[in-house]
Amino acid sequence: MLDHFTNNRFEFGPGRGAGSHELRTFNVMDPSETKAQWDEVIREIPRMWEQKDYDFDGEFFTVPTPHNILPKPYGPGHPPIWVACGNPPTFPKGPGSLGIGAIAFNFEPIHNLKGRVDPYKEAAQRTQSNRSASTRTTT
Repeated sequence: MLDHFTNNRFEFGPGRGAGSHELRTFNVMDPSETKAQWDEVIREIPRMWEQKDYDFDGEFFTVPTPHNILPKPYGPGHPPIWVACGNPPTFPKGPGSLGIGAIAFNFEPIHNLKGRVDPYKEAAQRTQSNRSASTRTTT
């Protein structure tokens, strides 16, 4: 809906959640599974936006009957997706491997990010060369 209100300028920034209050709110019983749950869901969001008859049978959630997930994005493709990264391995293994944006947050000098950003860029480049880009650029 925000994509429609902003005429194609919405950018999506979900978070995995880290606090116990977030886990309790969504009835997450095993905190050690949140990474695997996140990985499953974040891969499916673009498919939900792009497909008219979306279905999925995963380890953590299932949509057994095809549904048209609405609202669809305002324009072609889907909004850019960004995810916060603080842990060094998160950069290439998470957003880099998915070809989505990384928002760095750290509590150390900015020059320390170079060792994280370069592996992210390499992983993102490999991902983009293996699939056609369906995200759009916002202006």
